Amino acid sequence: VMFLSTPFTPDVVPWLDELVPAFKIASGDNNYVPLLKAVGATGKPVILSTGMAGLAEIERACRVVESAAADCGKRTDIALLHCVSAYPTPPEQANLRAIQTLAGKSGRVVGYSDHTLGIDAAVLSVALGARIIEKHFTLSKTQSGFRDHALSADPTELAELVRRVRLAQTLLGSGDKIRQDAEKPTAAAARRSIVAREAFPAGHLLAAGDFDWLRPGGGLAPGQEGLLLG
Repeated sequence: VMFLSTPFTPDVVPWLDELVPAFKIASGDNNYVPLLKAVGATGKPVILSTGMAGLAEIERACRVVESAAADCGKRTDIALLHCVSAYPTPPEQANLRAIQTLAGKSGRVVGYSDHTLGIDAAVLSVALGARIIEKHFTLSKTQSGFRDHALSADPTELAELVRRVRLAQTLLGSGDKIRQDAEKPTAAAARRSIVAREAFPAGHLLAAGDFDWLRPGGGLAPGQEGLLLG
């Protein structure tokens, strides 16, 4: 498992920089400019949670990080996590469509930091474009009275989350609207061919009313009647 950490003060960023391949910024600190500058100066990728922030605030935070990197002659990549900072988040306020808004407005990699109960929202987020999923983890939902345990995934639930996310990715496919390999046998049986409506005598000149269209396909396709008229 790749080790990451979320710094909460600029002072820890330099020594944490030796340990992590990327930095996470918590929603509560997405306007903490000194921290954003310290993380940006490392030039490492940043995962920025966007809870409690609107689009203008999010873009401002990104500019602070990128400017700090540029000032040090570096370039950083920023991924944005849609997040609702409520513990737990009510389903009617999860607002998962904001994932699409973030992707469209920012052009960045987007993800979802989930604080709802269960795993349904996290799985659904994949269909809306989330490419990073954050879900709190606990060994037991009743481990203590601290709020996070109830909304966290336990080992069984986290395994199911991973399984369902992978299934969702498979179901989503490439997005290209093409005939799938599995459809090819169906196409021959389900498509229609042009046929004669009845048995005509030799020498009969075919007219528009002489055709019917029956399965299977493989003959002249509907729309090619002009090849037969007359």
